[in-house]
Amino acid sequence: MNTTRAIIVSAFSLTWFIPAMSQQTELSPPVVSVEGGAVRGRMVDGVESFKAIPYAAPPLGDLRWRAPQPAIAWRGTRDGSAFGHDCMQRTNSVFAKGTAEPREDCLFVNVFRLRDRAPGPIPVMVYIHGGGFTQGGSSPIVYDGSELTRHGVIVVTLNYRLGRFGFFAHPALAAEHAEEPKGNYGFLDQIAALKWVKRNISAFGGDPNNITIFGQSAGAASVVAMLASPLSEGLFQKAIIQSGPYRRISGRRLTVPSGREVPLEAYGRAFARSMQIDGSDQTALAKLRALPAEALADLNPLPPLPNDDAPLGGWGGPVLDGKVLPIVDPDYFSTGRFHRVPIMIGANTDDAPIAVKSGDPYAKFGPLSAQAELAYDPNQTGNHDSVSHKITMDAIMLEPARYIADAFSSAGVPVYEYRFGYLTEGLAERWAAGAPHGAELAYIFDNLTRYYGPVASPRDYRVAKSMSSYWTNFAKTGDPNGPGLAQWPSYNRERDEILQFHADGSIDAGPDPLKQRLDLTKKAADR
Repeated sequence: MNTTRAIIVSAFSLTWFIPAMSQQTELSPPVVSVEGGAVRGRMVDGVESFKAIPYAAPPLGDLRWRAPQPAIAWRGTRDGSAFGHDCMQRTNSVFAKGTAEPREDCLFVNVFRLRDRAPGPIPVMVYIHGGGFTQGGSSPIVYDGSELTRHGVIVVTLNYRLGRFGFFAHPALAAEHAEEPKGNYGFLDQIAALKWVKRNISAFGGDPNNITIFGQSAGAASVVAMLASPLSEGLFQKAIIQSGPYRRISGRRLTVPSGREVPLEAYGRAFARSMQIDGSDQTALAKLRALPAEALADLNPLPPLPNDDAPLGGWGGPVLDGKVLPIVDPDYFSTGRFHRVPIMIGANTDDAPIAVKSGDPYAKFGPLSAQAELAYDPNQTGNHDSVSHKITMDAIMLEPARYIADAFSSAGVPVYEYRFGYLTEGLAERWAAGAPHGAELAYIFDNLTRYYGPVASPRDYRVAKSMSSYWTNFAKTGDPNGPGLAQWPSYNRERDEILQFHADGSIDAGPDPLKQRLDLTKKAADR
């Protein structure tokens, strides 16, 4: 199964969250000076937030499909009390839908800090949202950094271009600004935002030399891209990867086929033809840039599979462009092409709600199919749908998490692997198969009150406090352990230990209980 497709489909099944706003009190607004001018934030319950700060110029007109350009300075004091636009998209997902209206003018960061903060530089956590690279933004309630910053960190959230705005190629673009990277404009946005944080976070009291990036789903894939990209070197010191496609970000190239992968330019040409735009000169490019944003926004989150012959309905997705993402086979981790920073990595216990169904789910294991049948269906139920579900989850989430953990550990880098299986008490009956894709987010952000409201239980709050403490401890020191928390050992291949957040709220570390399945999955992937 195509990894990106599986991740995206599973991300859009998240319709079980119940957002709820808490009562808050507001005090006098703070003002901070950054590149471009002064920003007036908002003070609520002891947390200062500065929203909609431009980190790059609006990518409009001739800047559509350009590397992000410097932000435009403003006069006076900019209002930072509300989110700016999320990036342009069409969404049918409750999970991805934010509180801000999508527009092309969307390249903003948001900063959360405590009013009564500790003296000295404060560790910084920069979150990259998910949504299949076509949906989402920094404005959904679950990503509010107010509670996480109470753990002694500064939280930054950001927007980046999505869909055809963020990942697009066309022959006319190749001849323009030849020195600039092409195709991965969404990743270039993320790099520009990290550079902005590096240059400006000290104005908020943050430590520019202690930055942790973290993300979930497509945001986790973005973290992987940042770990692999030479353009992001030195912009962060630690990374957290939550439920993302790890082994291979993309196999697609810009202009030439790669195996069965259609090049990204083919999608651009097909889209242009669908808009009655022919040719590859500047006239064609001008017509493409003159299209209204709504014409480019794609509700379909699925990049075509490698064997799709005509990519008329797709937008292509991330690409191995040679600059943002070097062309490395078979992957960055087996070849050691990654930034050596401490990482936390993991996935959830039901992290692939949509499985690929087939007549024989064990066929991919080849001569190991009999062993796979014993591992995945030990009671011989013959339920191929359930087996396919588990096989898909292991292939796109659980085994790749261990794979990258092993690569970093083997390189001498501290690694901490987790698996999240906690079931929110009020929703546990809906999650019979385990914790689904994205279920950890409200716990990591310690946002149960905002997100679940009265559904959240005392046990839920205890788990959230533990998770957010692990995450922020890691951001501070590179080690998630701390007082009152179950000991989380660093990963190594021999022990194969992970930290588990169990369905009943208990937390402990030990050997991976799915080792047999994951060993078989690795052998199948390496065939």
